[in-house]
Amino acid sequence: MKKNLPKVSIVLPTYNGYKYIRQSIDSCLNQTYKNIELIIVDDCSTDETPEIIKSYKDKRIKCVRHKKNKGLPCALNTGFANATGDYLTWTSDDNFYTEKAIEKMLIFLNKSNVDLVYTDYFNYLTEIDKKILVKLPDKLDLKKGNLVGPCFLYTRRVYENIGNYNAKYVLVEDYEYWIRVCKKKYSSAHYPYSLYIYRCHSNALTNTSYWEVILFDSILKYQNNFITLHELAKKIISFFINIIIKKRESIFKIYLQNYLRISRISLRLNILYLLLLAYFPFYGGIKLLNKVLKKMTYKKQNNKEGKE
Repeated sequence: MKKNLPKVSIVLPTYNGYKYIRQSIDSCLNQTYKNIELIIVDDCSTDETPEIIKSYKDKRIKCVRHKKNKGLPCALNTGFANATGDYLTWTSDDNFYTEKAIEKMLIFLNKSNVDLVYTDYFNYLTEIDKKILVKLPDKLDLKKGNLVGPCFLYTRRVYENIGNYNAKYVLVEDYEYWIRVCKKKYSSAHYPYSLYIYRCHSNALTNTSYWEVILFDSILKYQNNFITLHELAKKIISFFINIIIKKRESIFKIYLQNYLRISRISLRLNILYLLLLAYFPFYGGIKLLNKVLKKMTYKKQNNKEGKE
């Protein structure tokens, strides 16, 4: 491969990702497109992650370590601040690329003459060793949600004009970023083939913070006039209900944590959150009781059937 080909920067943020990070790093270094740099940002890991990173001697790797844990958006910003490539992307420490991912995205991006390309991907259900293809739409409609997905490549001019990820939007930082990109009317194209494996496991962020992601996804939609205030209020009530049902042992901690997160975004929304929390027993109490009773009845029926 010619040395004068454009450089692609891949940012890999990690925090205590020792279990899967080696496969993630290998998938970047083993790309058929060789003119890459891999910027690994260790967000103050306390496990074996630093030792795994140090075991690599590839000159294309840059490693930056935070002295304290700052969260994903800040780790991404650190990574891109150290990136020197003409094209940029980022990946997670538990996911991985197919070997031709960068090459195919770069060719398709230049052929389509756009600033952003995004691809289909596989959800890899680790516990049952099964892959499910996720096909994304040809046209981005971010009013419906974050449809860019986890596999993408974009030009440096996008980064230089859009700037950093917003640390206020933890859990939906990528969605908020793509909304800004689309508002600036940068062109995009969908590559209709899978080039990425998105690992689904019990410790994945999408599982451990599932309802929080939906909450902040809804807040982001409201702030961009994708949904009404009434629709947002219903989503917040739904969040309260599901946290009680799914995570009864840590309700107060979750409510407080998200109250503080919302306070960083908007005082008005913070007040709405508190008002709905106070009103919640009246508004959502009956619905919650019905859901819990149905769930208990369903479990009892299954247990009886199992014994028979």
